[in-house]
Amino acid sequence: MTGVLNQAACALHIAAENIIRDDIARQYPQDAVRLTDFMSTLMSGLFAKARAGDSLECLGKTVRLAGLALRQILAR
Repeated sequence: MTGVLNQAACALHIAAENIIRDDIARQYPQDAVRLTDFMSTLMSGLFAKARAGDSLECLGKTVRLAGLALRQILAR
């Protein structure tokens, strides 16, 4: 059963990355891979922080900071 749960978790993660990559590629095709990697890393970190007990307020601050970083990256 553990193996099945692990496969399901991996499939969900891959599906989420594909959705994010497809969305980004519509506007920024040349940056889709690196921005998807950034978003995936951010989501993993947010999940870990949430499991560790960080508040929604704290997680929201991280998301807003990431948004600022993305805007700056895309402005180049």
